[in-house]
Amino acid sequence: MSNQRHTTVFTIMGSFFGVTCYVASLVLAVFSFTVLSDRTSTPPASIVAEQTNRLDQMERQYLSRLKRYATELEMQERRVSDLRTQVETGWVASKTVEVTSTTKGFWLVEPNLMLAVHQLTGGSIRVHFADRDEKFLLAERKTFLVDGRPCYLILTESVRGKAVFQFGCEKDDNSVEVALGRQS
Repeated sequence: MSNQRHTTVFTIMGSFFGVTCYVASLVLAVFSFTVLSDRTSTPPASIVAEQTNRLDQMERQYLSRLKRYATELEMQERRVSDLRTQVETGWVASKTVEVTSTTKGFWLVEPNLMLAVHQLTGGSIRVHFADRDEKFLLAERKTFLVDGRPCYLILTESVRGKAVFQFGCEKDDNSVEVALGRQS
């Protein structure tokens, strides 16, 4: 009888072990399916919102750079258009002179015309050119004659230690050469 009892106990234990293994494998299969299906599902809304915000910020930065570059290009196109108009209508803005020293002269038309400044303090400047000594305000234009041709000088920039002038002459057959300092 003890053999039969042992056999019954072993049978029950074996059955219990088999059922336990079967249930464990089912639980494992369900868990694996759940974990794998979560990987293919959509990420949480907070992560999606964060990534969307980053993309929006990058897109705004990119668009602002594009706008800035487009504006710079448009300004350059306007400058070129203005220069073409000046050439066609008679005033040739052919030379930019940057003055950085009060101790030397700067050529406007070699060898006929030089320009010198008394001080580079910014704002208005006292300038000596041709046979004149004039006070210039920013964006002020002075007209004078060079070899019988009307020429002009405009103060375009004036800061401490630097002044920038635009120089040109009225258009005729030789005006570009005169403005560039190459007389024929």
